[in-house]
Amino acid sequence: MIEQLRKIGLSELEARCYLVLHEDAGLSGYEVARRVSVSRTNVYAALRSLMDKGACRMIEGDPGRYDAVPIDQLLRHVRREFEQNAQELISELKMPPRSDAAFYSWRGVQLWIRPYTGS
Repeated sequence: MIEQLRKIGLSELEARCYLVLHEDAGLSGYEVARRVSVSRTNVYAALRSLMDKGACRMIEGDPGRYDAVPIDQLLRHVRREFEQNAQELISELKMPPRSDAAFYSWRGVQLWIRPYTGS
């Protein structure tokens, strides 16, 4: 399952945290860190990222507790975001090709760009 979650844009640690929260809701960051055997600092960063991606939410309190968003809701969010990004790329990249073709030549570590003269 971790590999499938990675394919939709989660890091390995985010995927592991998501699965822990999916199995057991309302865990603190400390409890998540203990279950995934990773430092709290890294887990809190992963939890923040999961919240930014819409994969989990935090329940205010002392300590704060985290819940995974249901997978169908997460996938709807990922699809919607993908479609928006795809549409932006399509509209931005519909510009006509440049009329000045260029010839690229590698020499050592430098890249020399010369206008293409057609000969």
